[in-house]
Amino acid sequence: MPAVAIEDLNNRERAIALYASDMPAHYSYQVSDLEMLGEWIVQGADRVGLDVLYALATVEREHRLRWLDNTATREELAAHARRFPRTRRLRRAEEIASSITLYHVGVSEAAKARQKLPASAFQPTPAAVAVAA
Repeated sequence: MPAVAIEDLNNRERAIALYASDMPAHYSYQVSDLEMLGEWIVQGADRVGLDVLYALATVEREHRLRWLDNTATREELAAHARRFPRTRRLRRAEEIASSITLYHVGVSEAAKARQKLPASAFQPTPAAVAVAA
């Protein structure tokens, strides 16, 4: 199975892939590392699997919206913490993914369309899935 192209992942999918990759815990972003960052994104996507990656990204988006609206339940907050126990790593992965998306690698129309789908559109159901990093 060929590796996924970075442009075929939306920003949240890229962040989760970075979280799941071998990116060092205290990595400091450098433009000259763009190729390495791409390799980490592909590695994380392969490690998690695309079906799970897509589902996790959608669940994370829905969680973020409820969190911002202050409507996330304790159960949802706990599930999020189980999925992403390393909060600093997740935040850093999100920052780096955003920089890549904003300045270097655009997002395909298919990836943009996928980010609008509800979590129920994806299998496996990501409620029990944790990302190992």
